Amino acid sequence: MKRVSAILADDHTMVRKGLLALLDEAGFIDVVAEAEDGREISDLVALHQPDVVIMDISMPCLNGIEATRRITADNPQIRVVILTMHQDEAYVLESLHAGAHAYVVKQSAPKDLVFAIQQALDGQIYVSAELGGLDPEELIQRSRYPSEHDRYTLLTRREREVLQLIAEGNDVSQIGGILSISEKTVRAHRGHLKDKLGLYNAAALTRYAIQKGIVSIEESAGASSKK
Repeated sequence: MKRVSAILADDHTMVRKGLLALLDEAGFIDVVAEAEDGREISDLVALHQPDVVIMDISMPCLNGIEATRRITADNPQIRVVILTMHQDEAYVLESLHAGAHAYVVKQSAPKDLVFAIQQALDGQIYVSAELGGLDPEELIQRSRYPSEHDRYTLLTRREREVLQLIAEGNDVSQIGGILSISEKTVRAHRGHLKDKLGLYNAAALTRYAIQKGIVSIEESAGASSKK
């Protein structure tokens, strides 16, 4: 069987170690790099040009769905396999709309992940059976036509980054440092995304980010407890 190069993106070291062992057992998948957040994965993809990226959703700085959107837009030949604990249909739709070819829940990884990778490389869409028997074909059709009332589609890449960083509890100075932009520029992006979403304080933006799956409730609560 042809060997396949892969990048593994998950912010938990122990999870990555377990997945590395699982992929090594497959005998044809070479993990060429690992990433701990969505921003790091973009640089690694540009450097290694892998066949497949195995991507968690809940990651700091840039979530897996947004990272998937960027990877597939810039590198349509690369297959993205989402591997996550999230089982809500909304996450599946967002992932497929972003360009992912497979959606696997972590509890089914031992029996599903390698097959999902094979399906993705063959150009097929795969969704874990644990998701209640969701019809992949129906999901694909629905993912192609997001609600015209979804204001998230109006946001630029940078505004989406700023939104996630706000929801993670970062202030203007911290966001500027993470994104390597000035505080004035951060404020401008923050103002634009507030106007586009019609949400005018950090609490409302955070609630929206949780509803969209950009951050989890746990991540938001963790950020608040650090303040």
